[in-house]
Amino acid sequence: MRMLACSLPTSLSVVIPAFNEQSRLPPTLDSSLRYLAAERGPLWEVIVVDDGSNDGTAAAVRQHGLDDRVRLLRAPCNRGKGAAVVRCTARLVGVRPFIISSCHPMSCGRWRASMQLVASAS
Repeated sequence: MRMLACSLPTSLSVVIPAFNEQSRLPPTLDSSLRYLAAERGPLWEVIVVDDGSNDGTAAAVRQHGLDDRVRLLRAPCNRGKGAAVVRCTARLVGVRPFIISSCHPMSCGRWRASMQLVASAS
């Protein structure tokens, strides 16, 4: 597994398991980063867990790597979404993990509603 550095403290860790999502992942990252940057302040991270992809999934994440809060974990082979999430949990910086789909971008309204649920569960 390879991990890109992130040194900022955070309160929210958005986890995105991905397998061969080169074309579908960029819109998800775009919408996620747009919401997080506008409404969550600096205390967040996004971790994409590349679960053994053999397409350009890792490159799609690196294109969003201008922000050091976006991290990439790579696994050498595909073991499924559950294993990808478990693999990631030891590396979370945030106190609130939030797992989203790599292929379904969320609108700001859906992000807000989800964050209200996360806050109420705390």
